[in-house]
Amino acid sequence: MEAIFDNLSQMASSADAKTKRALIAKLHSLADSLDTSSMLTANRLASCIIRDSFASEAPLSVEEIAKSTGGRLLRYLSSHGAIKESGKDEFTCINVTRNLVATGSQAGICHNFETIRPQFQELPGFLRRAKYQDITDSSHTVMQAAFHFEGKAFDWMGEHPENLTYFNDYMAGRRHNVNDMWLSVYPVEAEVKG
Repeated sequence: MEAIFDNLSQMASSADAKTKRALIAKLHSLADSLDTSSMLTANRLASCIIRDSFASEAPLSVEEIAKSTGGRLLRYLSSHGAIKESGKDEFTCINVTRNLVATGSQAGICHNFETIRPQFQELPGFLRRAKYQDITDSSHTVMQAAFHFEGKAFDWMGEHPENLTYFNDYMAGRRHNVNDMWLSVYPVEAEVKG
């Protein structure tokens, strides 16, 4: 198995950006297929702990991190590859940690939990009630059903500034690589024309 990972590492080190993105997507897909629901839940918890623990680039002691979080889950986070044990009872951030503490990443996690998740939970019932037809009225979407709101989605966002901030910060954080934005893959022009 080590030879496989060595080969992947060597390939990734010399690959162009497009190939790296494809490799990351395939590896994520493989990792997700191995995850259990309890692992997925734990990883979301890990992101909250990481956010609160690693504002520093320098290694931190167990005591320093426990003081800021009120808990001691560092070896657990290290075993999941979210942080690195850099010495005895000392931990430091790695690329995963840096990505999770970035404003855009944190906003994305909050946006998904606070704004998107309720819509996914409501989606099966909403689609059943809509008889699985295309939704043509922007005032009657799964968003209104999920939040018991009458009006358009951005009207709701205007009344919920915290959710709007999560959305805006997430979208701003995505701008570092314009090629990955949803606008580059979704047929916006065709949908707008009807």
